[in-house]
Amino acid sequence: MSFDQVVATVGGPPGTYTHRPYLKVVVTALSHRIEVWSTDDARLVVYFDQSGRADMIHLDDPLPDDRSFGRRVWDRLRIVGR
Repeated sequence: MSFDQVVATVGGPPGTYTHRPYLKVVVTALSHRIEVWSTDDARLVVYFDQSGRADMIHLDDPLPDDRSFGRRVWDRLRIVGR
């Protein structure tokens, strides 16, 4: 898959779509280009080869959300209020 096909399949461009803690560490030696999607549900890392095709993916669970209930509500309301 090309980068554009991956974006169309995932539903949006790479980025951080969460206020939860997430791992920022990605092994860059494995690929020519790496793109990361971090969401409340999972983290998707796509490794692209030199021709721009998806070569490998890594999908993992998010870290536990250790914020207080009040903080989670506040963060959610700030998203709505933007």
